[in-house]
Amino acid sequence: MNCEMHDVVVVGAGPCGSTAAYEIAKAGYDVLLLERDKVPGQFNSCGGGLGNFLLKKFDLPDSLVHKRINKVQLDITTKKKLYQADQPIYVSVKRTELDPFLARRAESVGAQLRCYQKAVDYDPFHKHVKVLDRATETHYQVGGKIVIFADGARSMAWQVCRIGVDHKRESIIGVAFELDYPDNPHEAFEFLFNGEKLPYGYYWVFPTTDTLNVGMGGPTAQLGGRIGKLLQEFIDSRDDLRGRKVVRKTSGLIPSYVADQLHGDGVLVVGDEIGRAHV
Repeated sequence: MNCEMHDVVVVGAGPCGSTAAYEIAKAGYDVLLLERDKVPGQFNSCGGGLGNFLLKKFDLPDSLVHKRINKVQLDITTKKKLYQADQPIYVSVKRTELDPFLARRAESVGAQLRCYQKAVDYDPFHKHVKVLDRATETHYQVGGKIVIFADGARSMAWQVCRIGVDHKRESIIGVAFELDYPDNPHEAFEFLFNGEKLPYGYYWVFPTTDTLNVGMGGPTAQLGGRIGKLLQEFIDSRDDLRGRKVVRKTSGLIPSYVADQLHGDGVLVVGDEIGRAHV
């Protein structure tokens, strides 16, 4: 099988993968950015909360911001505490908007973005990635002097190179429902802990301009297949959430620890697979 060569191949067009592709391509290198879904961010599960300082750090436009948040409410069983700052602490975004923006920005400086392309194998000796074109169901190979894996908590990098997070160790499962709520009055990020109903995790409620991102997370071993049912019960328990149309459902795994090894010979992991980043 012939191999198409690039300076750098980035596997995964999430925020970290696209940012890596952007910075490297901007420096003049030939970068190929592979995304397994038809559109970056199409199925990513998260609360959509970013630290306000990241807007400036990564030069993100105001058009991505739904709400600027200067209030955080903590509910711990029966006790509630509202923290309020003079300036925004967080902003709310949608991954269906953030991820495509970052991928397009990488394209604008020369990176080549290919969507609906799934990396299925990696040869660490030749630095070749075997790719499945999901549209045609054909395989091809690409290679790079450096391969960056930004393909999530169950990265191929651990399976092949033993870098990133160990798949055998405990993981956290998260599920999020986006509830239709145009012009909602919510102005705080809510974090809710309930030792009786959810002893191993927490709930969150993050507002955007037209939805509420309501989710929960906790150890996979304890929650397993019950997490969707538990989240629906939480939604039904609140007057401001009950009965609202669910416009999007997502779920995913989150590492529960920081990886010991982040890079190897010509290979690097970024994003969730290092155990330090989750939006």
